[in-house]
Amino acid sequence: MAHWFDNLAVQVAEEKSSRRLALGRVGAGLAGALGLLVLGGSRASAWGDSGHDEDDDEEKQREKNTCDQGLKRCGSICAVIAIDPDNCGDCGTTCQTGQVCRRGKCVTECPPASCNIVTCPAGQTACGSTCCMAGQTCMNGVCQIACPPGTTSCNGMCVNLSASGQNCGACGHACNMLQTCVGGVCTCAMGTTLCGNMCAETQTDPNNCGTCGTVCSFPHATAICMAGTCTIGMCNTGFANCNGVVADGCETNTMTDAANCGACGNSCGAGGTCTMGVCSCPTGTIRCGSLCVDLGMCGPCAAVVCFAGTTSCPPLPPGAPCPGNGTCDGNGTCVPGG
Repeated sequence: MAHWFDNLAVQVAEEKSSRRLALGRVGAGLAGALGLLVLGGSRASAWGDSGHDEDDDEEKQREKNTCDQGLKRCGSICAVIAIDPDNCGDCGTTCQTGQVCRRGKCVTECPPASCNIVTCPAGQTACGSTCCMAGQTCMNGVCQIACPPGTTSCNGMCVNLSASGQNCGACGHACNMLQTCVGGVCTCAMGTTLCGNMCAETQTDPNNCGTCGTVCSFPHATAICMAGTCTIGMCNTGFANCNGVVADGCETNTMTDAANCGACGNSCGAGGTCTMGVCSCPTGTIRCGSLCVDLGMCGPCAAVVCFAGTTSCPPLPPGAPCPGNGTCDGNGTCVPGG
């Protein structure tokens, strides 16, 4: 019997019932125990329960609408408004994403590393999980240089975003070649034109000569842009602009052209050929000035010295012997049998 009563008292305490309900249940338990001894188990139980059913129902209904201390009735639940993110401080007050409810107020939930308490030496200030030195400021948990007004810290340097060519308008936004940063915007310098995403000097740029996109190009030549006009800067080796026309570039191959052998206007003459920029005469003839002449001629380019292999022959005076039979007259003609 004592054991049954102890269990009943423990059960009542664990249910956290009101004092009145607890006493009522204890009383019912005592009545049931007495009835069990005097009248028998079933009759005593019925008598004890019937005497207190109405009181129990009333207390249960009251308990249903009343919350324990520290809780508040919010609809059908008793909410812990000190920590409940859906009922923070009062019913229906919901904390936003990234917030938690602490002491009835929604506060931002910080990452574990930044929530560590940092103790900094004198002259330094805590910043997240580290300490900022003198002259630094804490921004988003990172120590940065405290820059003067009108400047911004970019990679540890204080820069003016309105005029910095490497940080124009924002850190890391660099202007292209020939651009300057004006008011935080990359702008082409005076005398240049914006062509695509680059500033071009259209007076000298062979890829944007005169206007954007005009590319200078000529056959067998290096093209340049002068005063906004394409022209030939230099001919490739072995070529020349012998006709003086820019449009067709360096059109003449001076290594093989008999009319321009080695240079413009250097003709190999009738029957002559040009090989590697040097004129050659057919077999049995010799080059005399710009002509290939027969070895038997007398006059300015003939006779003995020519047979010796010399290509520059002095004039022969009248009466000089010609190759073979004859002599040279005053008109440069061999006279037979002289």
